Amino acid sequence: DALILSPLTNECLVSAVNTAIESDIPIVNANCEYIAAADTFVGASQIEIGHIAADYIADKLGGSGKVAIIEGVAGTFTSIQRVNGFKEQVEAKYPDIEIIASVPADYEMEKGMNVATDILTQNSDVDAIYGCNDNMALGAVEALRAADKLGEVIVTGVDGTGDAYKSIHAGELTATVDQFMDKNGVAAVDVAFRLLAGQDIPRVVETPIAVIDENNAADYNK
Repeated sequence: DALILSPLTNECLVSAVNTAIESDIPIVNANCEYIAAADTFVGASQIEIGHIAADYIADKLGGSGKVAIIEGVAGTFTSIQRVNGFKEQVEAKYPDIEIIASVPADYEMEKGMNVATDILTQNSDVDAIYGCNDNMALGAVEALRAADKLGEVIVTGVDGTGDAYKSIHAGELTATVDQFMDKNGVAAVDVAFRLLAGQDIPRVVETPIAVIDENNAADYNK
């Protein structure tokens, strides 16, 4: 009766969505990538994720330092928004923070490790790494471990995965921006039922995000 879709890219489900629309099936676009024809998007603001990651790293650095970005899949909505949000926040608020690299690693841990290794080789004085998902951020943690620099460089990821929480508890990963996917899923189902009931639902229903680090990780059951 309704579809909740979380596509890998903005375009990959276009034909399926068009078929569903022709059959008057409500479509809820959940999580990250954007479906233009969906009735409602339910999820976190990806650009806001970039903003609060920048604020967190800037606070940890005291407003000054060198930061590298590990991007997701080049050209995808989520990666673009997370990167642009970070960059625009740094440009607007933190003139003494320099972004020294911004390189894609396709959301993969091994590629994140390789990219971070290259960044560390070329910029031994990097102060922080912002990974646009936890897999890549955890890859950066491994690169720092191999370089004997674990704990010397701030590493912040995105998504709030169980492995990210474990790494934070272990004193390795500095932080993650959690999207609370369980809450995202509950909200998406609720919106789907409301659409089926004929209720007027906003085009965008935002779900919560928060920075998780050693100070508050124990407050969440992950």
